[in-house]
Amino acid sequence: MAGEDIFDAVEYTMNDTGTLLKSLRSVVTDGAPAILSEAQGFTGRMKIKVRDAGLPPISSVH
Repeated sequence: MAGEDIFDAVEYTMNDTGTLLKSLRSVVTDGAPAILSEAQGFTGRMKIKVRDAGLPPISSVH
């Protein structure tokens, strides 16, 4: 799976379950390139989404 696919699946699940983006504080990953790429990875996409929503930055740990 590519980072975009993972991001889309997490975003869908958050919307489906009513989880609010403002509830997100950090992301923990296994360090795979599809996850960590700042431009195309899941972590980078999530940080951009949080930033664009005007929310405090999230931290990421791998």
